[in-house]
Amino acid sequence: MNLFSEVSVLREWGMQGGAPREVITCYGNLRDASVAADTFRKKALKRGYERG
Repeated sequence: MNLFSEVSVLREWGMQGGAPREVITCYGNLRDASVAADTFRKKALKRGYERG
């Protein structure tokens, strides 16, 4: 939760040892944020990113 009562999803990616890239997306409720986070994770794993 952020200061505005929204749920934030933080995505990070990048080369190991380099500066990570980050994107924060805000959602109105936990359910929408959870669905979005699952979708982002599935796409990343499909592209070959590893859990870290």
